[in-house]
This record gives sequence, structure tokens and C-alpha cells, in this order.
Amino acid sequence: MVSQLHKQNDSSFANYSNSSWFVDFALLDINIADITFSVIGKPYLTIVIDIYSQCCMGMS
Repeated sequence: MVSQLHKQNDSSFANYSNSSWFVDFALLDINIADITFSVIGKPYLTIVIDIYSQCCMGMS
């Protein structure tokens, strides 16, 4: 997704590294359980990508 945005609007999003980041949240299709096997819920994957360099800045 970021590479498509970067190609379409090269100068409108980011002129240098760390000037604009893309954040995406995704609900994962797995269930998390504790040590007693009680289902806690489904986790989210959060990723931050620098639009200019397309490097992954972080994830959680």
C-alpha cells in the first residue's frame, strides 16, 4: 500500500525521511489464551512505515 502511495504522489506525501509515516492496524485471525486456556481475545498488529524510505519504523 505504501509503495503505491509513494509512486502516485511522490512529492505530496514526503520530501525527506521521517517527514511522514503510514500507520496500519490489522486484527489478526487468532485467539489469545492465558495459562488456564481462557480465551482473552484477538490481538491487533500495528505497523508504522516511513513513506519516503518505505522502511518499517516499528511494529507492535
